[in-house]
Amino acid sequence: MPSSKLPILARPEGSFSKLNTWRDGFRILFTILKLYRSEKPLRFFGVLDLVFALISIGLAILIFVTYLEEGLVPRLPTAVLSIGLMIVTMLSLSSGLVLDTVTQGRREMKLLAYLSHASRSDRLHCFSNLSTIARPSSRTQRSGAEEDFRMASETLVSREGTSVILISEDGRLLLQLRDDLPHVSDPGKISLFGGRREADESFLECVVREVHEELGVYLPPEQFELIGHYTGPDYDAPDRLIRGQVFLARRVPLDRLRVTEGSLEIVALHELDRIRDRLALPAKFALEIFLKREKSAGPLCSSGSHGSSA
Repeated sequence: MPSSKLPILARPEGSFSKLNTWRDGFRILFTILKLYRSEKPLRFFGVLDLVFALISIGLAILIFVTYLEEGLVPRLPTAVLSIGLMIVTMLSLSSGLVLDTVTQGRREMKLLAYLSHASRSDRLHCFSNLSTIARPSSRTQRSGAEEDFRMASETLVSREGTSVILISEDGRLLLQLRDDLPHVSDPGKISLFGGRREADESFLECVVREVHEELGVYLPPEQFELIGHYTGPDYDAPDRLIRGQVFLARRVPLDRLRVTEGSLEIVALHELDRIRDRLALPAKFALEIFLKREKSAGPLCSSGSHGSSA
């Protein structure tokens, strides 16, 4: 987690604090008690049980001694109070046991949700299994793939976004070298251009906007081709998922690019092994989909792309 040291400045003269010592102090104490009751219910109610039980037993001893000496119970209200406190003790103990069981169940559910996702080091393998090559040849196949993708990710999704593999007019990959700053995701790594989906925009609208914002060039939507989906654990939120789509855009003009985030990294396809260790995990996922697709397409795809470029 990024952190930094901030100087502590003296309060300006004539100003006053908005805090109230007694009021805010009691609020803090009550909040601590609420948190303790939620996380440690058996201990919380156990302390109350002990207090009520000691008071009840103390009163009962006095009544019992009087009964042995005189054969009467002259202090009936005290006897009723002692019995009432013992009943409250039993109810409190029962509440503590029930809430402790609920709390343990909640913790186990969180643990199972956490363990159901791969660790950050295993995400490449996880995404490789979950990624599906989507090169629909008809509208029916396209709608079916999108429906399967939506159904497969109905669980809690924390983020949705896009990434795009850009290929220049001379056939080289256009990648993004991330800034080496603490607040930037994957600092110093080589990644793809793209970003998070906003509001009600579609994935295609998202990738068009992100390319325009990050590269300063507008590519029409028809220039983007959907080549894959990915769904997997979000390493920022272990109990959530991240969902996205991978696009491909060819014939991107180099002379019109104006990179606004990070810097441009131009790499030929045969040079990918040289930078593999510097690639961010999302870039590895997307490039794996792309390379698998290109390999399955064979020479036909390569010749088609060169013909279009000419």
